[in-house]
Amino acid sequence: MRPVGFFDHQGGFLHRDAVDPNTGATFASIDNFGANHAYGGSLALRWIASDRLELGIRIVAQKTDCEPAAKRCILRRRVLAGP
Repeated sequence: MRPVGFFDHQGGFLHRDAVDPNTGATFASIDNFGANHAYGGSLALRWIASDRLELGIRIVAQKTDCEPAAKRCILRRRVLAGP
C-alpha cells in the first residue's frame, strides 16, 4: 500500500475594482484575485499473487478551489445587470 497526499497554493496576482459606469464610484474591490488552492491524494495497492501474476489498483482524488469565486460571481452580476 502506498498513500500520497499533496497541497498547492498559488497566490492571486490581480487587484480588481468594480466601478459603476454611471457615477464612476467603486462599489466592490477584491485583492488576491485569481488565487487558487489544490489538494488531493492517491492510494495505490499492489498484490503479487505469483511470479506471473501481479494486480494493482490506484484511487486518485483532487479538488481545486479558486478564490474568490463567490465575490467574482457577485461582481459579474452587478456589472452586467447594473445597480
